[in-house]
Amino acid sequence: MSNRSDSPRELLRDYLEIRFYIRLAVSLFWLVLLFIFLLYNFAIGNFGGLVIFFSVFFIIIFSITVLVLTFRFIKNARLKRKYLSSDCYKITKVPFKKTYRMPYYQYQFEVFDKLYSHHLGDMLFDTVLKEQIFDNSDISIDIILFHESGIYVVQTLALDGPLKGSADERIWTPHFYLGVKKTLSVDHTLLKSWKQANTLVNPIMQTDLHVKNLKKVLPKYEIKGVTILGKKMIDQSFSNMNNHLFSMDQFIEYVSSQPYLYSDYELKEAKTIIENTNRI
Repeated sequence: MSNRSDSPRELLRDYLEIRFYIRLAVSLFWLVLLFIFLLYNFAIGNFGGLVIFFSVFFIIIFSITVLVLTFRFIKNARLKRKYLSSDCYKITKVPFKKTYRMPYYQYQFEVFDKLYSHHLGDMLFDTVLKEQIFDNSDISIDIILFHESGIYVVQTLALDGPLKGSADERIWTPHFYLGVKKTLSVDHTLLKSWKQANTLVNPIMQTDLHVKNLKKVLPKYEIKGVTILGKKMIDQSFSNMNNHLFSMDQFIEYVSSQPYLYSDYELKEAKTIIENTNRI
């Protein structure tokens, strides 16, 4: 993935960081004013004013909390309904989990439904292989696609901008200062969150590790690891790095153009082996 046309991204990153510092400065300014106001009222003995101030303050805090919780409840209910109406749920029957509210799972559902609509083959969703080796970055396989041209370990990734990294680097960096999780907004206040938001384990290495684990279960099959990137991650500098990284449409076109290697019977057998291996 080349680093051409970095200037617009750098400008956006700088703009977002400036917004962060402006918000931090404004917050500190109001905290200083609050401290001066409280100190002044305490000095002149205006305890009635202090009582009124704290009453209004807690009413505002309570109202904001109720509004936030209400909107969050409505949003979570909408995300659950969206999942339960998706092809992903109708086919896999995987029960809804709280983690499915996260943006990266929402894109995972979208990819599953799109692949299903193109009739590329059977799929397994959010699969954790038994006795697997993992690097503490991503334990589950987002999607396993059983296609006549082979078995594809598919990871999905939807950030708010392109990544920077090379195939042999373990850590990649998102260009945009928006974080791996969209719930971590621009307003990072902790150094740990700041660092986490600007690093990402190389997706090629991740899928290669999943391929290695799956080959232990299916040693006789052709298995390939790929990552499908969200639309905001595809720009003029994008490279699929030896057919490991794809946009959604690119992947569908790529798979459809590959020569057939397996029959439906062989693919169903492979899927059954994985399901039986993972069965408790």
